[in-house]
Formats: sequence, structure tokens, C-alpha cells
Amino acid sequence: MFIFQRHVAREYVFKWWFSCESFVQSFAPIWGATKVCFVHNVSLNGTDGDNRTVRWLKLIAITVFRIYLLSVTLTTDSWDLIFISSSPLVERGLGFLLKMPFLYLLFIQWIMEYKKEQVVRVFSDMECFDAEIIKFNCSRNYQLFHLMASVWVVVLNTVPSVILLLMRGYQFVVNNFSVCGYISFSWNGGLCYFTLFILLLHAILIRVDAINLVLKNLSAVIMEKKGNTHDTIRLIRKVRLLHDKLCDVATNCSACFGVPVVFVMIHSLTCQLLVMYAFIRVHTYRYGDIELSDTIYYLVGSSLYALLPTFSIMLAGELRKSSITTWKRVHELINKASSTEVEDELQWLSEQMSHRIPTIDLQWFDVDWPIYVKACSELATYLIIMIQFKSKL
Repeated sequence: MFIFQRHVAREYVFKWWFSCESFVQSFAPIWGATKVCFVHNVSLNGTDGDNRTVRWLKLIAITVFRIYLLSVTLTTDSWDLIFISSSPLVERGLGFLLKMPFLYLLFIQWIMEYKKEQVVRVFSDMECFDAEIIKFNCSRNYQLFHLMASVWVVVLNTVPSVILLLMRGYQFVVNNFSVCGYISFSWNGGLCYFTLFILLLHAILIRVDAINLVLKNLSAVIMEKKGNTHDTIRLIRKVRLLHDKLCDVATNCSACFGVPVVFVMIHSLTCQLLVMYAFIRVHTYRYGDIELSDTIYYLVGSSLYALLPTFSIMLAGELRKSSITTWKRVHELINKASSTEVEDELQWLSEQMSHRIPTIDLQWFDVDWPIYVKACSELATYLIIMIQFKSKL
């Protein structure tokens, strides 16, 4: 089983780290980072303290401010000096691709405001789930999630700025501070927003494994015939409610983050292939040490960016496998059930799983993303042919 399952049976405690007592608190670092970067203005406890008019005025003010900074960035020479290449394809391609997240961030706070109730419901449903699952001696590891979220925030807020500083030097960043600051600020916000989805996937996966652990223990009880029928039926009904609650969480999570995941996957694929083309081209034809170092920095940044959707696909795939494991455990219990009442309850659970399982819907694509691999192969082949024929691009 995947490495994340070990979190179900063991509670990780770090004496040197902050203690956390709730699911919302464990996500506070990554949620606060996205809020500071003006990605959203949503409070996880559902109480913003402002009425709708004030919230809309804030959103309008943030949007106007972003448009102003975007116009400053794109109308000065600073942007053109950041991405320099002897290849028009690389220079214009990177310039265009890295402008797209800025445009997306103009709308993201409005999307989050529209999805506000669903986002808050994800966290409230997780709180309800955890309040029940703790009764089955399953760990919640809030402190571990708080630590993971904090580490991600530090990495995601440091790497883009450091790469920009290493590429163009301290003096360039100081002379173009407003542009470089806006670029780093926007990239950090987008990366933290996407990482929030990865951590939510991780949390859902652990809770599916917790349900599997409960069913495994129930199987041992049924085999040894230790518990009475009424207690077993009550336990199965509780598992059915927990499973349904987790399905609600996964559905709302898909509705809030499904489309952005698709956008980031396609965007990161295109960026990575273009940067790989630039690196191979410069390394093969020796265009200069400065351009080679630039492409290496591009490659480091794009590789970090590509890891995020890769992690999300990996976790979504593991989530589907864990859900299949749940289905198998239920049917094993049906075959072992010695009581008609217990078998009927298990059949109800099986029927529920036939209609709903906690999986992430990535809209137009399957979580295994065969089309992603195919597109990567086709584009890589095309770029290699361009290099072999010494294309001027």
C-alpha cells in the first residue's frame, strides 16, 4: 500500500512544533499564504466578518490593483529582460506561457468567492468525519499536516524568488523591484493555491485508508464472532455515514479544484517541454554560457512546477485504488457474514458504493492521464526533430 497509509495507525507528535487541535488549524499555513497573496478572501470558519458589499468592494479593489501591476509589468522593458534567448520560439513562448497565470489570477478570487460555500463545506465535513473516526483509534495527525503545509509554504515562496535573483542578479531585482515583486508574489500565490489541493487529496486518502482499517478490524470481529449483531450493525451504519461524508468532501473538492488542476497540468506540460527544448538546443549547439545557465534555471523552476500536478495525479490514482480496496473489503465481509441482518447492512453499503465513491473528478481526463503521456511523447518527438534539422526556431 502507498506510504501515506502509515499515518492512519500512528500518531506523529513533534515536541518542537506547534500543536494543532483541528483540521482547519492544520491547514492554516497554506490557507493563510494564499490569502496573503490575494488568491481569495474566504475564511475557513465561514465567518468573514464582512457583509457581501464589503467583500465585493475588496474583490474589486484587488482586481484593479492586479490589473495595474500587470500593466506595469507588461509595458516596461523589465519583462523582456527577464526571459532572453537566441531562439524566438523559446523567448516568445516562455513570455506568453508565464503571462497566462497572471491572467488566471485576475479571476481566481472571484471563482473562490463563487465557490465559497463548497470550500467551507469541505473543511466542515472533514471536521465532522474526524470527530467520528477518532472513536475507532485512527490517528488524525493534525500536527503533521501543519508541518507539511508550513514546509510547502516556505519552499514555494522561496524558490521562484531565488531563481529570479540568481538569473538576473541582485541589482536587476532592486532596479525592477515592483515588477519582480509582482511576478514572485503572483507565482507564489498560484503555487500555494495548487498545493492546497494536493494536501486536501492527501487528507482524503488517509481517511479512506482509515475506513479500510475499520473494515479490516470488523472482518476480524465477524470471523471470530466476538461482537453481537446489534453492535456490528451499528458499526456498519456508522461506516456508511462516514463513507458518504467522505464522498461529499471529494465531490466538493473536485468542483472547487478540478478545472484549475486541468489548466495547471496542460500549462506545466507545455512549459516543461519548451524549457527542455531550450536546454537541449543550447547544450547541443553551444550558444553561450549565459544562455545555458538561464535554461538551467528555467529547467529547475519548470520541474518544480511540473511536480505539483504530478503529485496530484499520483494521489488521485491512489485514492481510486483505496476506494477499490474498500469495495473489496465490503464484499469480503458480505461473504463472511453469518447474520442476515449484518449481510443486509453490508449490501446497503455496497449499493451506496456502486453509486458514489470518494474519487477526484478531473473533468475531461482520467486520473491516470494517459493523454498526458501521449501528448508529452508527441511534442517531445516534434521538438527533437526540430533540433536535428537545426531549426531556426
